[in-house]
Amino acid sequence: MPIPSESNEESKAIRDELHATCLTLEADLRDRVLHSPMMTPLGQDTTQFHFHNSTSFPVTEPKQVPVYKWGISFSGEPTDNLISFLENVEELSIARRVSPQELFLSGIDLFKGRALIWFRSVRGQYNDWHSLITALKEEFLPLDYDDLLWQEIKTRLQHKDEPIAIYIATMQTLFKRLSEEPREKTKLYYLRKLIRPEFITALALHDISSVKELQELCKKVEKSLAFCQPPAKTNWHLVEPELSLLASAPIAFKDDPNMPQMKHVPRSPQQKRPL
Repeated sequence: MPIPSESNEESKAIRDELHATCLTLEADLRDRVLHSPMMTPLGQDTTQFHFHNSTSFPVTEPKQVPVYKWGISFSGEPTDNLISFLENVEELSIARRVSPQELFLSGIDLFKGRALIWFRSVRGQYNDWHSLITALKEEFLPLDYDDLLWQEIKTRLQHKDEPIAIYIATMQTLFKRLSEEPREKTKLYYLRKLIRPEFITALALHDISSVKELQELCKKVEKSLAFCQPPAKTNWHLVEPELSLLASAPIAFKDDPNMPQMKHVPRSPQQKRPL
């Protein structure tokens, strides 16, 4: 049965109206997205990296790596460092996209030996990874762990050949391993006290308010000290030996068969100077 032309015209008008409405909604949605604070300037597509040579690379999410493939475990033996183990687990869980709940459920893959026996006996008492960590520390850390760690911090001097950046990073790690991390002022006090003596002297008149500022100033002192050090005696083969310091002032060694030896000729009584 043929459709009346009037009905066709009404259908066409409805379709046109719906199409216009869709275009309006699409434009409004695009405008909202482009002005969202989560977007990059000028509506840059965040799913790609853009370079000056117009080459684009899609951003791929890191793949989740199961815990049993990490290859780390805690045995509970005195030689096994629990705090270091927990730090490794935390870093790997972020890098390999594993949630705390998945860590808790995968505990069988993270423990061995005495620690695994302990875990099997207590896992029904805990419901999450964080409560399990607290129980781990109570069971496998020394009762006076904080006191022992503070003694280590207070005696951890900077070695003569230890760069200031490495020393401060080491001390920051020790501070974080305390049950309660010290304030910035406390950290700064011990760092200024334990750095190399030449740094202490150079910074004596400086008012330093943060560990970052201390590191920046020590880095400058470190570079200055490097410039002041005399060249070390080495056995390196010079690429330009005729331009070296030794070429202008050769030294003859008594035991060197290749160097001419000077004979000592004693003076006669007539050649001696009068007193």
